[in-house]
Amino acid sequence: KDSNEQFSIIFGQSGYALPSSLATVTVTGEGTVPDYAFSECGKIKEINFRKEISRIGSRAFSGCLSLTKVPLADGLKYIGDEAFSKCLSLESVFIPDSVETIGARSFGGCTSLKEISLPYLGSSRYSSDGFDYLFNGFGTVPSSVEKVTLRSGNVKNNAFSDCRDVKEVVLEKNVSEIGNYAFSGCYSLKSISLSGVTYIGDYAFYDCCSLAGLTIPETVTYIGYGSFMNCYRLYVVRNYSSLQVAEGGLGGVQEYAIGIYPKNETPEITETDGYKFLVRGGEAYLIDYEGESSELTFPTSFISKGSRYDSYDIPKCFFFNPNREYKIEKATLNSVKNVGYKAFGGISSLKTVEFSETVENVAENAFYGCGSLSVARFKPNGVLKNVGAYAFGGCSSLEILNLPENVETVGYAAFAECGSLKEVTLGNKLTSIESNLFNNCVALEKVGVPSTVTRIGEYAFYNCKSLDKIVLPTGLS
Repeated sequence: KDSNEQFSIIFGQSGYALPSSLATVTVTGEGTVPDYAFSECGKIKEINFRKEISRIGSRAFSGCLSLTKVPLADGLKYIGDEAFSKCLSLESVFIPDSVETIGARSFGGCTSLKEISLPYLGSSRYSSDGFDYLFNGFGTVPSSVEKVTLRSGNVKNNAFSDCRDVKEVVLEKNVSEIGNYAFSGCYSLKSISLSGVTYIGDYAFYDCCSLAGLTIPETVTYIGYGSFMNCYRLYVVRNYSSLQVAEGGLGGVQEYAIGIYPKNETPEITETDGYKFLVRGGEAYLIDYEGESSELTFPTSFISKGSRYDSYDIPKCFFFNPNREYKIEKATLNSVKNVGYKAFGGISSLKTVEFSETVENVAENAFYGCGSLSVARFKPNGVLKNVGAYAFGGCSSLEILNLPENVETVGYAAFAECGSLKEVTLGNKLTSIESNLFNNCVALEKVGVPSTVTRIGEYAFYNCKSLDKIVLPTGLS
């Protein structure tokens, strides 16, 4: 009863002596689990405690490779250093509120851990440690961890910084403050619950570029500078607080918001074939897509509250995520009206884009840096009017581009650095060729300058080495 020896001493000198058939261990006594008690018992899948355990020693379960769960009940007060380290099969953990001390690296190397519920962050309720304290320090949170629940205490500065794979965080009502940069760089964070939060620090959610919605509870009294900067997918915000939150504005809750909704107003959201739409003020917007298909065929229409919508916008930065490597090779933009800023920016796999006749605007940087894009096909009878600055900049595989006749403006450097571009047809309503439009299009051989053009900007054809001949309109000023 009072021995500090390992459990495996019953069978031999190490965990390797355990019978392969031994999957479950039940401990009927109370008190403590000594240091190293079950260390390297790699075949055990489940351990049950019949009575209250107050202390789990250092490395008590370290190296239990097959252990899938450990019931930690109320009454437990102490978890030692590396207590569950290298438990490679452990998937979920609930640490009870009675725990007063949690040792360093308690779950280090638990590469299958998906979900963890904590009474507080760090070694104790008074520590300033971050979430990675439970693992092996900065940058060591396993990529398997998807959901974290914090039941009390505060989220300190940088507490979850660069936890790039965490998708969901639940802060229960006893969590009141979120520190500066607390969740910065949590690129995969899609959902955050702020039920009792009063304070959100500066840059708290900086670069949380997957955050798809936000509810600001009544308790919130302060939101710091740049708290939601680069939260590109934060299209829907529910504001139940007394704070004034307006659409637009740099780095705030509202920077990317399509709609800000008070407590008495519900967003009109509809899902069709995996595509989620928001209707606001009679206009429709695509706000989410979670599929993994390499070929995207956008819906031609959808129904919301009995009304049919035959066109919609793709908002800015829709597919832009520095931490996610999309496998999209082809996109057919059925019924799309406006393609927003950086909507497809940087998708290296994208090869073909088919534009429907409904497209009116392709915003600046919409396809910037899509290095594999070789085909961007517009309908000859399309209603395209505007192509923004750098819209196709850096699309180094693009060879031929024919714009519809209705195009009125093509922005600065819209086709710059398109090194494979050989032929371009511009619309007959174009009046100006902007500066750097074809800058470094070294393969460009043929471009039709419409007779309506009256101005050509600086460096418009800079370093177009293959362009032997160009016919300029007589109306140039």
